[in-house]
Amino acid sequence: MIDILPLLLTQALLAAVPILLASLGEILTERSGVVNIGLEGIMLLGALMGPLAVDYLHNKAGLHLPDTWWPLVAMLAAALTGALIGLLHGYISAYLAGDQIISGVAINLFAAGAVAYGIQAYWGVAGYKQVPEWAKTDPHLGRRVRLRGCRRHVVHTLQVQTRHNHQSMRRRPRIRI
Repeated sequence: MIDILPLLLTQALLAAVPILLASLGEILTERSGVVNIGLEGIMLLGALMGPLAVDYLHNKAGLHLPDTWWPLVAMLAAALTGALIGLLHGYISAYLAGDQIISGVAINLFAAGAVAYGIQAYWGVAGYKQVPEWAKTDPHLGRRVRLRGCRRHVVHTLQVQTRHNHQSMRRRPRIRI
């Protein structure tokens, strides 16, 4: 147990660095009057776009750079992605008078789905979340399955509610004085 403690502490400190940097960025944005709840989503999208840009430029576009430059290209792509998403959040919040919390949560939700789908679509491997098979192959099949499941749920809810209302109307009130 004592041997594991330094390793655990080291890993915790290494994992805390991105969160600390994001919280530092949040402090700066809050000083300007914008509450940015979507920091996790911005980091997720940047973490996807960095390797995606490097893979695309190196393998598909055939760009040949020294090996020491590729991490810089990845960081530049991630930073540009983060800046664009932050600009979108600021535009929605400041100019369109949208709610900052809702915009940030929407960025987080979009990023979670986009990263899972982007990893699967571009590299063909399962990322941190599995994309269902119907979502990859036939978009119309997924819509039908979801609608059928939704219809069943709504019909079942209405049946239960109707039975409950019908039974409660038949009962006599039990008031004891």
